[in-house]
Parts: sequence; structure tokens; C-alpha cells
Amino acid sequence: EEDLDAERHERALAEVAWQRELSLAQQAVSDAQAEAAQRIADADSRANAAMEEASRVRRLLSAGVRDLEALSAAGPEATAGLRARDRASLTLGELAALRA
Repeated sequence: EEDLDAERHERALAEVAWQRELSLAQQAVSDAQAEAAQRIADADSRANAAMEEASRVRRLLSAGVRDLEALSAAGPEATAGLRARDRASLTLGELAALRA
């Protein structure tokens, strides 16, 4: 009977050790899943920001193309007038910066 009790005791200890190992393994899996979810969320956020930036750049390029088409249609006189206006606005901007 002592041998039977000793064997039961050893099985109980082995069961406790196994339960502990199982719990640690489950926690490790849970931690890995949480980390993976966070990395996915971070990557998704970066992808969304990149898509927004790409959309912004596309809008700017479209506006630039429209401006070029308008300048092309307006002819050289209008282009020269716009260049003079741009030079004047740069000068006014520089004056404003000096006053500040």
C-alpha cells in the first residue's frame, strides 16, 4: 500500500508539473497572439497613413497637371504674367518675413 501511495503521490506531482507547463505554454501563446495583433494593427495604421499620403500626392499631381494644361492653353503671355506675379509674391513674402 505504501508503494501505491508513493505512486499516486508521484502521479499527482507529475500532474501538477504538467498543469504548470501547460499554463505557461498557454500564456506564451496568448502573449504571442497579443503581440501579433499589435504588430498587425501598427502595420495597418502605417498602411493607412501611406495610402492617405499617396492620395494627397495624387491630388497635388492632378492639380499640377491641370495647372500645366491651363498654362499651355493660355499661351506665353499669360505664363509670363504668372511668373511676374509669382516673383512679386515671393518678394512680398520676403518683406513680411523681414517685418516679423
